Amino acid sequence: MPIADPVHEIKSRLSIVELIQEYVHLTKAGGNWRALCLFHQEKSPSFMVSEEKQMFHCFGCGEGGDIFTFIQKIEGVEFPEALRILARKANVPLPQFNPKLENTRTRVHAVVETAATFYQRLLQKDPRAEFARAYCTERQIDSPTLDLFRIGYAPDSWDATFAHLRENNFSVQEIVDAGMLVKKEKAVGHYDRFRNRLMIPIRDVHGRIIGFTSRTLDPNDKSAKYINTPETLIYHKGATLFNLDLAKSHIKQSGAAIVVEGNMDAIALTQAGFKNVVAVSGTAFTEQQITLLKRFTQTLLLAFDHDEAGFTALKRSVDEALAAELDLSVVDYPTGKDPDECVKKDPNGFAHAAAHTKPLGDYIFEKACEGRNPNHIQDKKKIAADFLWFLAKLKNSIEQSHYLKRLAETIGVQEDALHEALKKRAQKEKRPLAAKGFPVPVQKKNTVQQDLESELMGLLLRFPEHLDTAIENFNPDLMQEPFIRELYKSLILYYTEHGFSPGISFSEPHLHSFLQRSSDRSEDDFEHESGILLLASERVLESADENTARKEIKIRIRRLKTFSIQSKLHIIEQTIRELERGGGNESRVSELSREFRDLTDELLNCELI
Repeated sequence: MPIADPVHEIKSRLSIVELIQEYVHLTKAGGNWRALCLFHQEKSPSFMVSEEKQMFHCFGCGEGGDIFTFIQKIEGVEFPEALRILARKANVPLPQFNPKLENTRTRVHAVVETAATFYQRLLQKDPRAEFARAYCTERQIDSPTLDLFRIGYAPDSWDATFAHLRENNFSVQEIVDAGMLVKKEKAVGHYDRFRNRLMIPIRDVHGRIIGFTSRTLDPNDKSAKYINTPETLIYHKGATLFNLDLAKSHIKQSGAAIVVEGNMDAIALTQAGFKNVVAVSGTAFTEQQITLLKRFTQTLLLAFDHDEAGFTALKRSVDEALAAELDLSVVDYPTGKDPDECVKKDPNGFAHAAAHTKPLGDYIFEKACEGRNPNHIQDKKKIAADFLWFLAKLKNSIEQSHYLKRLAETIGVQEDALHEALKKRAQKEKRPLAAKGFPVPVQKKNTVQQDLESELMGLLLRFPEHLDTAIENFNPDLMQEPFIRELYKSLILYYTEHGFSPGISFSEPHLHSFLQRSSDRSEDDFEHESGILLLASERVLESADENTARKEIKIRIRRLKTFSIQSKLHIIEQTIRELERGGGNESRVSELSREFRDLTDELLNCELI
């Protein structure tokens, strides 16, 4: 039964820490958690997560919010879709027909889900699917695997799928938007895209069906062996990895992902017990796919087909992975043309190869030397050409130097000559790498002053017993941020009226309520903004050491006062120069000079705080 307030219920059931850990590795930082930001490229972690406040905030780019905001930003969806994703994760039922949740995207999801159920039922029971069931038996796909992947059968009909979807109240446009129909070339109307085919649903990382891979079952069919759903509102081939939804927990647990070319390879390996497998579905790795995988591992075990096309696919795929500096190795399985065939003939052999992978560089070097004589000049050139492309893409100079030396020794050429050839190749291949695998938002980076103010206020909220140090040395009017300035004044007012007993904290109800009422923020907005300040303080001081806290408070007061005085000195200096250039009032220049000296003395006194 639907719940009255699903948003509140979802928040109560899901931990923001556990949710974000599905996307990036978090490390403990005092009472909170930190990581490298998912929304901009950075070298030092400035992305903070508060379990207590159920919020996140990046102090590098300014992104922040709750679990719904996070899903909206990381998945690129609107609130209704984020609500559906999190409701499913939290097992919270939603109203079936809520106008706020019904949009084009969700209707398209419903179309492919309905089609998948239709195809699955046909494969299980319909007499027309007898040949499809026989094909599955021939391919050694057992019943549990058929159920796990929801494999089905599209009937040999021009309009069976269309008719079924129309019976389920989907419009023609919605069915077209889902990629289920093809427009007739010489007549009005549409026909079913998938006919007499084995249907393999493609799911997103959350397990929602977004499209299909279909394999022909007619040996006389002149169309492509495999036909996929075209690009739609919900299916983007370059942003999807087949089986990632089922494999992601096993990838995290094992520390590596086995990557195959075809979806049937992934199905066969999963059935054989290799649960950490994903498929690129016959395309080269894209930035989006690498970004998806980096949420769960830095290590990829490549198990591509053993023919020339498979090696070509491997070379195409490593480009983005090398740019993202992932750890790449090759599963050099002992038999069969592809992983599917190998795991059925020799599952132990595949397991051994997966446990003893070859470094990618070693594998590519062996392939470059295969069938060639390193003593013949033409073969020397071919070996070098077929390996230098790989070296040009390596970002690690030690790894590059190692393989360059190995290549020189193998073909009997001076390293310097190869190094020159490598430089030319690298210049030819040159492209920006810094942001590979990361979305690039508009930067909203704080100034140093804003950071210092946030850190100081956060420390005072965590350790209000040290407010006397701040009152004695720092005037609230030096704060530039209005919310922080007024919060500081309210904290001083509370201290003046009530004092602070030892061990008092910001969470103390009377103090917390007083500060919230004194602000111009709603309760929710106050919780969010004060939460950001507390996270800022945890970046400075993870422990609750009071002596260190007082020291850090003094450091920030000193730096903020220094900023303020230096700004005033700069203005005075500019004013004096303008007056002197214009032959201005000498008494005014003298007055400003005295003011300048006083501020200089005050600047020196800052060091005594």
